[in-house]
Amino acid sequence: MIDSQELLTNLYNAFNPFEPLPAEDLRYVDCQDVRGDADILNELGNRMRLAKRNTCQVSQFNV
Repeated sequence: MIDSQELLTNLYNAFNPFEPLPAEDLRYVDCQDVRGDADILNELGNRMRLAKRNTCQVSQFNV
């Protein structure tokens, strides 16, 4: 039986959530009304932890 971490990793790597769908793609669902303010640290942490390929994050620090 597949464990929840492996399932999450498989789902994450089944598609690229950071690459937009082509114009007029029927799979597109507008979720703008239900999007919340995600915790950026959790989002970036999951991106790095779950990806089976190299990732790249860009940070901006005000000095």
